[in-house]
Amino acid sequence: MTPLHLSTATALVARMAGVSADEEKQMLRQAQISKYLNQLLRGRLPGLDEQIPDKVLKAARHACALAAYRP
Repeated sequence: MTPLHLSTATALVARMAGVSADEEKQMLRQAQISKYLNQLLRGRLPGLDEQIPDKVLKAARHACALAAYRP
């Protein structure tokens, strides 16, 4: 996953969560989303086994691919 993929996926999830009118609050929200997406995709999210189940990893990769798709 490239930084562009992570950034795009973060923006997509942040948009789905809702945009805050407060720019600082929105930036903090996106930083948290980015942190957890990165951990999830690398299999390091606390509370998960050492390996992410294949279905979760596949879904995350598809979400990133859809976010990066530009017709």
